[in-house]
Amino acid sequence: MTDAQVAAWTDVPRPGASREQWVDWASRYNGYELLASHPAHLAAVLAPAREEFQATGQVPTWAGVHLLRGWLFLVLRAHRHAGVDTFAPEHSAEWFAVADRLRTLGRGARAGVTGRG
Repeated sequence: MTDAQVAAWTDVPRPGASREQWVDWASRYNGYELLASHPAHLAAVLAPAREEFQATGQVPTWAGVHLLRGWLFLVLRAHRHAGVDTFAPEHSAEWFAVADRLRTLGRGARAGVTGRG
């Protein structure tokens, strides 16, 4: 993945963005097409990263752009499949921790820094 591609995938909404902006942005990445073809498979792919987050409160530094985008896609889809159409990212520490990691990767890519984790 080029630095330009990383920068495009990490163009995260700013803190304070509306729910609609977050949902629109997260929905643009189709984790079923890009990471795993089924929700259960996507959950399995993301399990190690999510388990590390639950244990430490930190997004693993080894998680790359596609994994992080897929993570947010899965969180959003899980709410929709549960019948929760009022997903509120501002109530999710996990959501914002992953979004912050994506911002960090994006800043590095825009600055031409290698080793995106």
